[in-house]
Amino acid sequence: MKGTLYRESAVSRRAWIVLGAVCVVAYVGLVLVVGHRPLDLILALVLIGMLGLIVANLLYSKNRYGSITIADGVLRVGRERIPLGSIDPQSISANDPHSPQPIERLADSAGAIKRADGTLLNEAGRLAGGAWAIPLGSDFISLIVNDERVAVTTNDRAGLLAALREASDA
Repeated sequence: MKGTLYRESAVSRRAWIVLGAVCVVAYVGLVLVVGHRPLDLILALVLIGMLGLIVANLLYSKNRYGSITIADGVLRVGRERIPLGSIDPQSISANDPHSPQPIERLADSAGAIKRADGTLLNEAGRLAGGAWAIPLGSDFISLIVNDERVAVTTNDRAGLLAALREASDA
């Protein structure tokens, strides 16, 4: 199998554009309010630059640990690479392709999310890719990799499961 079957970026290009636009607008706004003295301009640039870099670091981190690619017989989640041959095909078909609606998810605590099918987050196994938790608004699928349960976060559950089925059939 050659080529990319599936690609999901955790952070959209729109988020980067919005960050840049907000930083530019905030800088121009501070310059207009504070004045045109050189020290004020430098202070405004440093302040907006620091805040922009903090948000850029958050976006980069989410993209680094949350992006998913299926290509050349490998499922890459964040910085982790899982050979497709090591994934149990029955665990792929055991996942429901329909994402639960927000009303179907019941938060028991900060560490456990109960889904409509009764699956708890901690029952899904370790989180693939190096992330510490599933981002708010994201879903996950649970796979069995080398007899270990692994959770893969996704925003497109049906697309990811279809690509995994296609890759496991090939």
